[in-house]
Amino acid sequence: MLGTVVFKPLAKRFRVQSFLPVVIMVTVFSFCMLAIVPNVQPVVLGSFCLYEFCVGIYLPSISLLRSQYLPDSVRATLMNYFRVPRVALMFIVIIWHLPLVVIFTFCGLMSVLTFVCLLILRSMKPLEEYVEPSEKVVLLPETPSYDLKLKQLQPTSEYSGGIDNKSTSLNIDNE
Repeated sequence: MLGTVVFKPLAKRFRVQSFLPVVIMVTVFSFCMLAIVPNVQPVVLGSFCLYEFCVGIYLPSISLLRSQYLPDSVRATLMNYFRVPRVALMFIVIIWHLPLVVIFTFCGLMSVLTFVCLLILRSMKPLEEYVEPSEKVVLLPETPSYDLKLKQLQPTSEYSGGIDNKSTSLNIDNE
């Protein structure tokens, strides 16, 4: 959750392509610490918290990048294709009962591959025809404008269920 809170100021100040490789390298560091000292509980807890912080920054960042680089017409299909290898890797890990050191090393290597892909992506420019202005507003809204005048709803029979609020009065007798 803290990573998600940190994402918004980062995204307003820097391009996502600039800070996301740094986040991935911090993730690689956390996996390396887990692979080097898997039995030291404070290190494991700290690495896990650091990893979760990075995931909190990664998820909104990758959503923003998807909206910039993938057209709406193929985004869902393409993301479903990417889920197939992820599920296959998950089954391999579960079936083979791999040691934690091997799993964390593999995760670190995959994060290094992610880092390389992000460096390549950093040099690419998103096609402007795929960047929807509404997506920019939804994902990174500007400070709200308070120039709008709010309309007061007048009670009518349509909203009040047939009761005329103007003619209803309360008679309170004080004795």
